[in-house]
Amino acid sequence: MSFALKIFFLFAILLNSTLAQPGESVESIRAKFERQRKEISLRLRTQKIELMKLMAVDQPDSDQCKRKLDQILATERKRQYLFLDEMFAVKSGMTSEEWRDYRRSIIMMMMNKNKHR
Repeated sequence: MSFALKIFFLFAILLNSTLAQPGESVESIRAKFERQRKEISLRLRTQKIELMKLMAVDQPDSDQCKRKLDQILATERKRQYLFLDEMFAVKSGMTSEEWRDYRRSIIMMMMNKNKHR
């Protein structure tokens, strides 16, 4: 199986796991994404501590630090994607006004203005 095909199948599996199931409540969808974000936040915290340790030695290795930073940025990207995936997953269960307000709250969370999530 080609690399591109493997990536396609992995993406399809991930996409399917983040889509709302028919009849799934907004609260259920939000809870699912919240759990995923908490897991990623814990991973981010660990990765940042690892980077601090790499940087704290007398002779830090530049390449090692950069690889760790790349890992942190990839994990943060996943966290941000979860906000977007959640936003679109709950849309069908909301009125126009609820959708507008919810989008605003997601934007604030993505911008780290609201630490509740």
